[in-house]
Amino acid sequence: MKLSCGLPAFTVVGLPHGAVRESRDRVAAALRNSGFPLPPRCITVNLAPGDVRKEGTAFDLPIAVGLLAVGGHLDDSLLSECAFLGELGLDGSLRPIHGALPIAAECAAAGIHNLVVPSTNAEEESVIPGVTVLSAETSGDVITHFRGGRSLEEGVLDPRGLLQESVSDGLDVRDVRGQAVAKRVLEIAAAVSHNVLFLGPLGSGKTMLARRLAGILPLLTLDEALESTRVHSVAGMLRSGTPLVSRSPFRAPHHTISYAGLEAVHAKGHMRPLELRRWCRPSRAVSRLLQRAVDRVGLSARSYHRILKVARTIADLDGSEEIRCHHVGEAL
Repeated sequence: MKLSCGLPAFTVVGLPHGAVRESRDRVAAALRNSGFPLPPRCITVNLAPGDVRKEGTAFDLPIAVGLLAVGGHLDDSLLSECAFLGELGLDGSLRPIHGALPIAAECAAAGIHNLVVPSTNAEEESVIPGVTVLSAETSGDVITHFRGGRSLEEGVLDPRGLLQESVSDGLDVRDVRGQAVAKRVLEIAAAVSHNVLFLGPLGSGKTMLARRLAGILPLLTLDEALESTRVHSVAGMLRSGTPLVSRSPFRAPHHTISYAGLEAVHAKGHMRPLELRRWCRPSRAVSRLLQRAVDRVGLSARSYHRILKVARTIADLDGSEEIRCHHVGEAL
């Protein structure tokens, strides 16, 4: 950031997207309404590196803080170990941004452990271990804090504690009457991420059962919860009061979705041939049963492998180390 002589101007360089270019107007109005009008100089803001496109409104607050530091209103030494995120309203208020959590995670990985963010993003970012999050309502609050006035409030959350607070959506497989085979299919699929395809006429219960699948999926680990929360954060889908996604997310894709779009996390349901030979080695009796199935209904090699994967899951649910004939029978 540079102030130079010449006609008053405010330029943002470094491949800024439209929202980033417009930050100059938001920053100028916000600082003016906070009592710090821009100096009548030529202002150049360089968003390095220059070959990476910059998007979003999160640059507003850091640009404003940089201008205050260059203008001598804030001490550089107090800002060197902090990162600033937030969109500025024309009145100086701080508005939430999308993707705050992954930004906080990257800051922590880069050794920056102090973040100043809009108060509405504070809970979301506080789930990242080793990060001190300072929340602010306005740009004036930020200025006051770094000039030795009223301190910003520090956000503190225990992410592991949040994982124990599983939020129920009220959809439970136990509420389904009948449909014993379909519920068994859901149990097997949920165990290790097998794919499920329901076929049937309207009103037969396909959507009702599918929506209840999320409720029986294994609990998320902390790393999985953080990864899921990152995606929700970038998409702007985090609900108010829910800073951490603690349950496996459920999506209802359109029936025309591609196979690539349905790819899950790697699990037993996606074992490769080498892993199949190691974990799904059939006994002689099981091999004979599978061979009869291949001969009778013309199973392809892919179908053969899929049946072995499902049978392995059924054996696990049964507490059996070996795949037995009745496991294969149910898988078929």
